[in-house]
Amino acid sequence: MSAIRRCILFIVCLWIGSVKSILITDLYEASVTVASRSAEERQQALASALQQVLIKVSGSSVPATHSQLRSAMESPENYVKLFQYQEMMSAGAGNKTLQLAVQFQPDAINALATRMKLPIWPANRPLTMMWLAMEGPNQPKHLLGTETDPELMDQLQALAKTWGIPLAIPVLDLSEVSQITVTEVWEQSPEGVQQASARYGSDALLMGRLSNTANDSWKATWKLIINEEADSWETQAADFSSMLQTGLQGLAERLGPRFAMQNQRTTSEGLLIEVVALSEYQQYLQVMRYLQQLPQVRAVRVAKLSGDTCTVWILPTGDVPTFKQAVALDRHLVPVQTGPTESVLRYRFLP
Repeated sequence: MSAIRRCILFIVCLWIGSVKSILITDLYEASVTVASRSAEERQQALASALQQVLIKVSGSSVPATHSQLRSAMESPENYVKLFQYQEMMSAGAGNKTLQLAVQFQPDAINALATRMKLPIWPANRPLTMMWLAMEGPNQPKHLLGTETDPELMDQLQALAKTWGIPLAIPVLDLSEVSQITVTEVWEQSPEGVQQASARYGSDALLMGRLSNTANDSWKATWKLIINEEADSWETQAADFSSMLQTGLQGLAERLGPRFAMQNQRTTSEGLLIEVVALSEYQQYLQVMRYLQQLPQVRAVRVAKLSGDTCTVWILPTGDVPTFKQAVALDRHLVPVQTGPTESVLRYRFLP
């Protein structure tokens, strides 16, 4: 690896280590390869892009056979904000391909997801650290990383993007290989893996044990750890790409509902929160602006001002645990202690 690339990777690692959640800026966008600019081809591409965006927004696999999606795909232009054609160079082949890049209307997509009873996963999403250990008929167990397997990891990141999942992948430089062994990842022992992951500042940890069988099919065991909770599942696939896809689908289906806005579970009576140690009027304004822009909050109003404490009434879009997880992800409101009653949450504000 060149000195320039090592420097870039080092800077990226430092940046990742200072960030927790990641803002997905293209959540309501999708690109589809098309053969021509004909109206018929465009209509099919818009329908495909609509399905892709619903998958990203909800973190759920949405089959085209779903009755409401099928109806929406018959008139996808109703959800489109703008589209444009782009000529792109194909990787490796050197040929140009024509793509239709589409931006959708967020409100229209969210309304469709709500009608379909799908969760709406906001653009602020947890960073997942993924460790992969692989074994094949003629390959001993080994770890996969950006430095050792750049093409496979590029493929993995491209698949993660279709689900709207921010991924951190180990570089596997000398610092990392001295901290962790392939056995720890293969056996999915969290202690050593979490220590080696500290530099990336991730919110969740995913370990994958990948096996390539004699008939060239794949099977994998996945283990997700988030907030000290563990969840495991297994997948099988005919090829490596499909195996990665099924693993990422399982990850999205577990993260999405955890952080999504669930309109059908709204806390109708609202919630009181206290924000303490506000020394300036500007900080009161910052707290209100922050709460008002949260996707998990439907309404906000000041309930009481007393000294350096501001008591705020909010109406969450979902239940209280979903609100608390969203706030924990942003790290602007830090819990300090329980409020005067169980119905009051107490925080300190960090700009």
